[in-house]
Amino acid sequence: MALEEFLRVYDLYDKGVDAITQDDAGRVRFVFDLFHCDDPQRDDEAKEYLLTATFRPQDVVVHEGALYHEEGGWLGKVLDLQEAPAPVRMGIEWWSLRLPGIVTSWTSLSLLGGPIQAEETISDR
Repeated sequence: MALEEFLRVYDLYDKGVDAITQDDAGRVRFVFDLFHCDDPQRDDEAKEYLLTATFRPQDVVVHEGALYHEEGGWLGKVLDLQEAPAPVRMGIEWWSLRLPGIVTSWTSLSLLGGPIQAEETISDR
């Protein structure tokens, strides 16, 4: 899937990010939580709407902060998404699920394009 199609199909602004990891082949794997009360296709609180998107490492450029956040350690939210002009800029605020107190961090990155593997799964919570 091309980046333009990916962004057209999935509105990522204000969506959750469960993890950004590296898969066994060295690709960058994002896990987005697509649930949103304003999305009639993904607003059932009894369901989980996850999108796993895998990018080539050369198509993800970090400008600020750490890229990789393991599932269960941090919870993120896309708070900045600039789709035009290319490249796509994304800002994610992260909240620690393990450290005491309120601990946050920020990741700013660009998505340059290239082929994307995307799979949406819907399951009961």
